[in-house]
Amino acid sequence: MATLTQVNLNTADRETLEGVLDLGPDLADAVINYRELYGPFKTWDELKSIEGITENVIYELRNRGVTL
Repeated sequence: MATLTQVNLNTADRETLEGVLDLGPDLADAVINYRELYGPFKTWDELKSIEGITENVIYELRNRGVTL
């Protein structure tokens, strides 16, 4: 698995969220909608409020070098 060092969850576009991070279209849209409603993510725990984002997903994102 390649490490992604340049991907920031708060600034990534839909294509990056969906394709590069493998979140799929529904989760990519949910991340973007959350950011538009509440602003940027400040903690990883905030991601848990998005349906479909589990501890496993957060672990994988962090393990791949994704930042907030």
